[in-house]
Parts: sequence; structure tokens; C-alpha cells
Amino acid sequence: MERINSIIYCRRFEKDSETIAYSPAKVDEVANLIEAKKTNNEIFVCLPVFVTSTYAFYDLDANVTYGSNSYIVNNKPANFCKFYIPIKDITLVQEADIDLDNH
Repeated sequence: MERINSIIYCRRFEKDSETIAYSPAKVDEVANLIEAKKTNNEIFVCLPVFVTSTYAFYDLDANVTYGSNSYIVNNKPANFCKFYIPIKDITLVQEADIDLDNH
């Protein structure tokens, strides 16, 4: 069963639009990993994120159709893989509970 457990917002420059990465990792795990890397003055954090078949970030909004009381995931992510994301680019980590199989 595939679940999105955290949503990671990233932005390289202030005027850029945010990039959204969906992760199967729990939000506490992601936050603890980021904090540990910051403490060690590391530049990148390696996080699992859902990707498409071309290894681009999975876009949930583009792949969901909403109904009155439910939603349908038109295309599920192909897989998830580890991405190295610059710590300073992460603006927000949000908790999520999105089931990609049963909705």
C-alpha cells in the first residue's frame, strides 16, 4: 500500500515557485533527519520521494480528480527513490496521510 506521509516544499530563490516533493517517510523522520544534518553543518539531506517513470518529482495535483466525497488518483507514482535536496532550499515539511490505493 502506497501512502504519502509527508509533503516537502522547496524553493531555491525567493522569486521561484515552490517545488513540492511527496514522501513515504513520516514527517518526524524527515524533520529529525534535516535537524541532524543541520547540526553537522551538512549541505544536503537525502530523502525518499515519490517519482514518475522518468524520475521527475511526482505531481499529485495533476494526477487527482476530486468528487463530492472522495478523490480518484488517475496515475500513481512509478516508484520512490532517494533524492539529495539542499537543506537551505527546504521551506516546509508538512504532515500528510494520503492513501494512493484506497480512497
